[in-house]
This record gives sequence, structure tokens and C-alpha cells, in this order.
Amino acid sequence: MRAVLARVAPEEHLLLVEVHHIAVDGWSWGVLLDELAAGYRGETVAPPALRHTDHARAQSERLRGERLERLLGHWRERLHGLTPLDLPTDRPRPRVWDGSGDVVRFDLPADLVAAVDALARARRVTRYTLLLTAYQALLGHWAGRTDVAVCSTLADRSRPGTDRLIGPLVNTAVLRADLSGGPGFTTLLDRARGRVPVDLAHAEAPFDLVVGALGGTRDLSRHPLAQASFTLLNAPIRPVRMPGLEVTLVEPPLAETPLDVFLDLTLRTDGSIAAVLQYATALFDAATMRAFARSYTALLGAVLAGPDTPVADLLRALPDVPGGRGRPRPDWHRAPDRPAEPAPPVAFSGRPDALALRCGEDGVSYAELDAMTGSLAAALRAAGVTAGDLVGVLLRRGPWSVAAIEGVWRAGGAYVPLDPELPAERLRYMAEEAGLACVVAE
Repeated sequence: MRAVLARVAPEEHLLLVEVHHIAVDGWSWGVLLDELAAGYRGETVAPPALRHTDHARAQSERLRGERLERLLGHWRERLHGLTPLDLPTDRPRPRVWDGSGDVVRFDLPADLVAAVDALARARRVTRYTLLLTAYQALLGHWAGRTDVAVCSTLADRSRPGTDRLIGPLVNTAVLRADLSGGPGFTTLLDRARGRVPVDLAHAEAPFDLVVGALGGTRDLSRHPLAQASFTLLNAPIRPVRMPGLEVTLVEPPLAETPLDVFLDLTLRTDGSIAAVLQYATALFDAATMRAFARSYTALLGAVLAGPDTPVADLLRALPDVPGGRGRPRPDWHRAPDRPAEPAPPVAFSGRPDALALRCGEDGVSYAELDAMTGSLAAALRAAGVTAGDLVGVLLRRGPWSVAAIEGVWRAGGAYVPLDPELPAERLRYMAEEAGLACVVAE
């Protein structure tokens, strides 16, 4: 954890706290802020009754043998035949996920949340299930499909003592919805009532083991199993009270996302919900995601007004829902990747014998660099490298490491750096995961 206190005005300060997600989850922030405020008030903060290592050890002992196999067996059956959620994007999907993202922030008013709770009680489901079902319905309409799977990050804090523990006590489950048959929203809720609790009862199966149990080939361009995510934090973060201070929580900018779209909802103490819609900027424009946020709020309102109305009719009536009449799918969306043209030869001005680069005592002229990269590019093409292929570069720093990168570009490929200091098994794993066409090595 890193913290910086900045004075921005004579009577105003900004405390910046940075913690990696490996050390905290959403719930942990409430505990952390409570303890920070208690320390400021001069109160003694009692150590937690349970240590994170105790929780991890107990979890490891539970998730083994027949119990683990039963959990994984549920997900093998539940997610069998699942295909990627092919959302219509504003730009072609990159071959490799880059993680860049942005957010759209919006609110669900307290009166809307209260009405959502009333409908949820009437249909004998939770607030979480109703809000999740609306999200899945909107995604299904946007993608033009009736089989929609969404990742959901769930708190693992049922064990006594974990409520005051700071740590990443979460796991990811994939919740699949059947939207077929033109159902009304109440029918979707009835389906979810029989499905979601069963899935949540098996949610402690570690996500990485679920991915491995399902097998298949990993696609480096997207998140495994599900490309959209939904999270609801039902425990609101209480106001931070420090004597003599007025404290306001400031939401930091988010510039990354692990999925195509990620809807994160947090209950406030006034009954409203703060919504953060993260999205991949490599795929979507901000205007598209603002329309999605408006459509989600509008869909909830339409559902409350006519819960038995076919969901497709409710969605078609919304003014700017993504995937609706006002947003045609791009022609290239389902087209196969088009190969890029190979990179041009090295271009340089001045004398060919001038020094192009130096590494220690080794120097290479422009003419030598052109010859090195040209010969390597020819060898790569002869080995079968084509436009867009990934090529590993396993070389120590020096003239040839630079020439190898340029040679891969000239052959039309993209280079993947590999550290020669890594163990052979790790390098083999990286090469297999990246799907390298070949590796340039000493």
C-alpha cells in the first residue's frame, strides 16, 4: 500500500491511497476507512479475530478431493457449449487484449432502487438477481442472442470473523441466462430464481480451475468464458467521520478493464446506487457506453412499469439502446481478421556506414542493421511467418535484439519479448499461451 497526503489549499488536503487488488477487495475499503477514522480519533483498533492466512488455509483445506470435483462438475455441466458474447463494437477487436479502458458513471435513484426491491420481493428473488437479469437482458439484445453469460465477483465472507478482514476475499463465478422464447421480465426472474442460487452455491470453485476444467483453446483477444461482468456491493461504505474534518470520498479515474464491459454497482447509505460502467476503449466509444448506461436505467423503469411485457418489446421501445434500430452492426464486425501488409524495409538518411546503434563496445551501422534485419525477415518468412503472426524474441540485450524486433516487423509479424533469465518451463508456458509462430533465439 502507498499513501500520499497532498495540501491543495490552506484548508483542504487530498489523501491518495493506492493498494493493489491482490491485497484488497471492495468490501475491504469500508474496513480500511473505518480503521483509518478510528486511528485519527485516537481510538485503539483491535486486531482482526481472523488472519488472512487462516482464511486461506481453511479455504485450501475445503477445496480439494471430492468436494472440489463436485464443484467443478457443476460448472462443466452448466457452462457446456458456451460461446463468446459477441457484442457489436465500434472498432475491430485487437488480436491481443490490451486492457485499456475508461468508465461511465451514473446513478440509480433511491426511489428506483426501492421499487426494484419491491418487485424482487414479489417475485421471491434478491435485488442482486433482478439487477443482474436486467443487465443480461440488455446485453442479449445488444448482441442479438438469447444465451448470455456474465462474470460476477462474489464476496467470500460467510465465515465468522471475515467481515473485518482486509484482503481479496472474492471469487469469480460465471452466471448464464436463458433469454429464449420471447419472455416477459417476470418469466426471466422465475428462471433466475431456480438457477442463480444453485450457481452461487457452487461459486467457491476457483475461477482459474473452472477455466481449466472446461478446457478449450484460450483466445488472447478476450477474457475467458465471459466478456461482461456484473458486481453489486450491498454493504454501503459508511461516511468517514473525523473530528474537525469534513471528509469526502473521491473516486479515482480508471484507465483499465479486464473485460469488454463491467457494470459495478455500490449501494449508498441514502438507498441510491452508484453505478460505474467500465469498458474497453479499444472496442467502444464513450458515446456508445453512455447510451448503454441510459438504456440500463430506462430498462429498469420499463420493467417496473410492465413486468409481464415481453422484454424484447420493452427494449425496442427504448430510444437509444445499443443494438437497437438506431445502431446498426458494423459490416466488419463478424469478418475474419484481415492480414496487414508487411512492414517496409529500414529507411535511413545519410551515409550507410554511419553508426545506427551502440550497445557497450558493439556498434552497428545503418547498412549492417538493414542487412541483419533483412536476412532475419527472409528467414522468418521462409519458416512460415505471415502477416499478424506473433514471434518470440529470446535474446540478450545487444545489436541482434534490436535487429530481431525490426526483422519481425519486416516479416509482417508482431514481436513478443522473452527474458532469457526465466526458467525454461516458464518460457515454454509463455510461448504456448501466446500462441507463438516461432521464436528467435541465440
